[in-house]
Amino acid sequence: MVKKEKQSRYLHGGLNFGFSIPRMSATRIVFLHHKGYESGDYRLDKYCTEETCLETVIGMDTRFYYQIKEYYQGILASWERGVGYLEKENELACLIRETPVKYWAGGDTEPGFYRPGSKGRKYKRDSILVVESVSPKEFREATAAPYSVVATMEPQRLTPVQLEENTLLGRKDDIIQAIDREELVEMYDLENLSIDSLTKTQKQLPLKARRVDLIRKDSVISAPVLRATPDNYDEDTKPPAQQGMIIYNTEKSCLQFYNGEKWVTLKECEED
Repeated sequence: MVKKEKQSRYLHGGLNFGFSIPRMSATRIVFLHHKGYESGDYRLDKYCTEETCLETVIGMDTRFYYQIKEYYQGILASWERGVGYLEKENELACLIRETPVKYWAGGDTEPGFYRPGSKGRKYKRDSILVVESVSPKEFREATAAPYSVVATMEPQRLTPVQLEENTLLGRKDDIIQAIDREELVEMYDLENLSIDSLTKTQKQLPLKARRVDLIRKDSVISAPVLRATPDNYDEDTKPPAQQGMIIYNTEKSCLQFYNGEKWVTLKECEED
């Protein structure tokens, strides 16, 4: 598996021609031909355009389900399907075959499944490779990556969705995918929604926090009525004194504040 989690887009319809360097086969790399390459099959050459290339349909550094068809001397010699992603290698786009899943070795052989950890097939240097993004054909292929669920983004097409740690399953940008906390907040504007809910509520909000700090300079708490709870403190049960603290003394029935040295009683206003 790759070192970091990647978003998955198991979409079909991407197409590139590719080539392999046999000495690099252990790294599972298949290089993609740039625009202008022709395979000799006019149907494929016509279909392989800038709009259908894998970099456009899937994007770089994104996990998808691939299929590689190997043509040798004009004949289909083998195919392989699995989970991979696109990266840049020496400024060239390439397919990293992350998890090869199923293969056909050519001739009269039956298709088979790779064992976990397999590196996939080795391709001849002069083979023509057709690299496509496809939908998995069966459930076993759809769950090649761990922590995956199977969904549908199009009728009757299996779409694996891999869930990264601490994510939810949701639909974003018209794609069923793993949704992390930041994306969830963005989707539903939860920050503003929470603030909006607080500003509109008329319910009493009991907070168990020991202290609320307004850290912005010159912050002000403003309300039509400010009330010090009248049933907490008397002469013997005053809180640990902190400069600027205000309490209601139930024994003296008055407000007191701590000036840094002692508790000072706020005097009653004289009537005119």
